[in-house]
Amino acid sequence: MIVRGIADPVTYAKNMIAELNDSKEKKAPQIGETSVSKNVGYFLLKAMIDSLSIDSDLAMMMSNRKFRYGFSSFFRAMIYAQVVDPCSKLMASERVIPNLYGCESFSYDQILDGVTYIGSDYQKFIELFNRHIHDAYPRRTGKVFFDCTNYYFKIDAKDGLSRKDLSKENRKSTIVVQALLLDAEKIHLGMTLFPGNERKKPQLRRHIEDIKDRYDVEGRVVQVADKGLNCARNIYAAVREANDGYIFLKSVHGKNISAVKKEWVLLNNKNNVWVEKRDTSGKLIYKYKESNGKDSYTYSFKDDEGVEQTFTVREKRVLSYNPSLAAKQRMEIMKDIDKAMRNITIKGLTREEFGDCAKYDEF
Repeated sequence: MIVRGIADPVTYAKNMIAELNDSKEKKAPQIGETSVSKNVGYFLLKAMIDSLSIDSDLAMMMSNRKFRYGFSSFFRAMIYAQVVDPCSKLMASERVIPNLYGCESFSYDQILDGVTYIGSDYQKFIELFNRHIHDAYPRRTGKVFFDCTNYYFKIDAKDGLSRKDLSKENRKSTIVVQALLLDAEKIHLGMTLFPGNERKKPQLRRHIEDIKDRYDVEGRVVQVADKGLNCARNIYAAVREANDGYIFLKSVHGKNISAVKKEWVLLNNKNNVWVEKRDTSGKLIYKYKESNGKDSYTYSFKDDEGVEQTFTVREKRVLSYNPSLAAKQRMEIMKDIDKAMRNITIKGLTREEFGDCAKYDEF
């Protein structure tokens, strides 16, 4: 007898989920009743962590700590909660973890204690997981990817980590930067946190080298960054000093765009063909075009001694256009223009009081 699998597992699963949801709605508890439903949406993640056999090492790490609960169970519960329903620690303790099937519950104070301990020495937890992941699933580190993101805080006080700098939301706030290193499969290799005012210049390269040394990475690093990190100094550090690569986002609008770049953006001939992606109804989803990757571009920056350095690198450039994003940005521009028009009727306003719409007025 030959047993065949499900012909279309995705459709089968969707139909089964729809039936279960419909059944749940029909059997929804009435006022005064208590729901006994439990969430099992973390089962794939649980299977993966089970395969790492990491619980005994976590218990050994906690042997000199006086936690009154199983630390491995706590660690797992926090991971599952952030995957199932990312939220605050308070909501995790009250709403998410108690509804996870087969998970032990923890009080808010226990969660605060556990998270504080993990954060005090997070590097050793990353190293522990990396060792177990490498034993179970050999890592590919011939090429690794580096990226940064920042977190801003609505506080004026500065501590050893948070420093005032301009965030990607254009807020001059206290910022902490998180740097991530990913392997060829985009699986987390390493992480570090550093002050927000060290995002640029040689400090960024120092953090990359620190992560590589800590996790024994000898492969080529590809820096991935938005316009907040793609200054000429970082390009020089990546290409000329470290023989690494980079994927940087660059804007093609605004007054700083060069004439050469503007010409290429607007070209549409046999050597500059737009490739369009449309949905089944023919509506444009996005379009893109790319250079041949053989063109060289010149950058310049001032070094630590104030001397201007000029260098040339070969780049492959990809230009994309998204009509939905364009419509959103057009609407935001019109909102700023309308605000500027209203503000010019108010006497005595300074440039700072105009905010983002100041660029549409003359002072």
